[in-house]
Amino acid sequence: MNEIGHGPPELERSAAETFHAVALAARRRLERDRRIRRNLPGAGRLYCDRNLPYLCLYRPPAAEVDAGTRSLVTGTSAYLIVPEDDRYDAGLNHLLRVLSSVALDRLGGYLLLNIVASPLKAAGSGAGPDRTGRDAVDDVIDALRTSLAGIDPGGLEGGNVQLDGDWHVRVTRGTGPTGTIALDVALAPIYRNPSTGRPYPRMLTRMRRAFVRAIEQAVFSFAQEHTSFDPPHFHALGRREIGRSARAFDRRLGDIATSFDPILLATPVNGEECWAELGRSGFDTTPSFMYRPLPFDPEHLKRSLFSVPLERVEDPLLETLLREKQEELDQQVTMLCDLNRPDFLYGSLQVYGRPSASLLTSARAVLAALPAGASSDDGDPEGADGDGREGGRTLDARGFAAAALAEIATYRSADADFVADARIRDDVSGLIVSGATLCISRAYRVSQTRVPALLHHEVGTHLVTRHNGMVQPIRLFGTGLAGYDALQEGLAVLAEYLVGGLTAARARVLAARALAADAVADGAAFLDTFRMLVGQHGFGHREAYNIAMRAHRGGGHTKDHHYLRGLVELLRYLANDRPLDTLFIGKIALSHIDVVQELVLRGILRPPALKPRYASEPGAAERLVACRRMDVIALLSRDAGARDDAGRGLLEEVTG
Repeated sequence: MNEIGHGPPELERSAAETFHAVALAARRRLERDRRIRRNLPGAGRLYCDRNLPYLCLYRPPAAEVDAGTRSLVTGTSAYLIVPEDDRYDAGLNHLLRVLSSVALDRLGGYLLLNIVASPLKAAGSGAGPDRTGRDAVDDVIDALRTSLAGIDPGGLEGGNVQLDGDWHVRVTRGTGPTGTIALDVALAPIYRNPSTGRPYPRMLTRMRRAFVRAIEQAVFSFAQEHTSFDPPHFHALGRREIGRSARAFDRRLGDIATSFDPILLATPVNGEECWAELGRSGFDTTPSFMYRPLPFDPEHLKRSLFSVPLERVEDPLLETLLREKQEELDQQVTMLCDLNRPDFLYGSLQVYGRPSASLLTSARAVLAALPAGASSDDGDPEGADGDGREGGRTLDARGFAAAALAEIATYRSADADFVADARIRDDVSGLIVSGATLCISRAYRVSQTRVPALLHHEVGTHLVTRHNGMVQPIRLFGTGLAGYDALQEGLAVLAEYLVGGLTAARARVLAARALAADAVADGAAFLDTFRMLVGQHGFGHREAYNIAMRAHRGGGHTKDHHYLRGLVELLRYLANDRPLDTLFIGKIALSHIDVVQELVLRGILRPPALKPRYASEPGAAERLVACRRMDVIALLSRDAGARDDAGRGLLEEVTG
């Protein structure tokens, strides 16, 4: 880095004035621990999320294209981009002195990282010339080189990739303002094609996140040893700002996500008529399901979906979340375009997958352990009607709607901003939560003993997590991050268990749904699935119809195995003594737990606004402790079937 510029005097003077103005603003804001972001001459940029003990400096070379490297640097919380041009050297030097002085005065240390992309052969992997003895700088070099070298290039594309050489990084001593530790970091540009110089877009996206994590890990180590800055975790070094682009694109994707409901659209509007027709035929006629017209133009919606330029989002973690949702919405639109056609199944498999072999084994074990013939006692969520045949008092649709509205009012008394409703409709089967509304079939009947469990399932899980997500700064936590369904259903079933409402009949239904989803994935026809449930697993005709209808709706729907799958994954999570409350922060997948924890540490996400009411129900705490030591077979069979002796020997054999 030159200490004196050599450009034309008038250009140097203009650039110097800009740099001095930015330096003045930076000092004022950083001394108050405020964010600073300013444009600089030559498409330069300064960004500091707050007063941090480090800065990534990147000087784009004037004589060559360095595609992708700028994108890596802009993912960090503190960066400075100034073109490699003598005209800017004096202003750059002044700005660096100001930035470092603020950090040194208030934090006691400052790490300046000069990032460059270097050809593979030139990058090497050493730490520079051999030195006799070691000092603090060597320790920082080791920490940074270790964290960067830990990036797995083969995993950046989600699998093995062919690279022209090995991944190398070189970290050496550099020069910077007095009192700073300055390091030169040379990266092999594996994120771009060596022949064309163009980035591999998806690889660069993943490289950005890995690079930022590596930088934060090294800076965390540096801060602990050489500064008074004491973050609780390296994630706390990340951005506290969401950013204008990320906010705008989050709103856009949220609007698209709420413009259609893939479950509601794939649910037959004539489920009751088809059940009646099936009975009149002696259970020998395939139902002709009818569906709502699509409320959107697929081409228009996809144009809107992919007009969102996610590459403008600097925060690589938020870019990843938004991109995942963009891809899922695209898959859902494609799936719905094939509604009531054979190709719908392929879309469903892409969005929801199919049951694993181990999940099917668990489902069969539950069905074998619990007695056949326990009649349906619940209005199973999202479409299976309960008929109340278990005995005792029953509630019709109006009675259940009143109970749901009372439950909603209880949550609203705890948080006045809780927005939810319950409505009776003629065009749904059973219960479906769509957005903030619990939709109830007009033909709905349910045993009164099942009502509390269903309310905790629908209101205490689906509507509460939606509310908690909608009040977060990132709206997608309310509309749902990609792949959130399985955890949602797992939490909802767990709620039924924690309040003692997970009956034998309900457990059998959950297991049968997984088998039905597998049958559909294998190409079974409706009557094949229906007869399998009746003949092999002892379900009544109405129960078998409900399960088969859900599995075959739309042309073949595999989502229903998510109830059992979600519960299996949730029990594994709880077995590691992980907190349950975290899962109510919004509509997330278990794969997002690390993301949630990082965003909490960064101060972006807030704790859940509402906790489910069942947490205070008698016996719930004891049941939660107990389920941390159970697998899904034990939970469904030992608890739900506690009143039944049949199948106990097989259960003990399966569960050891």
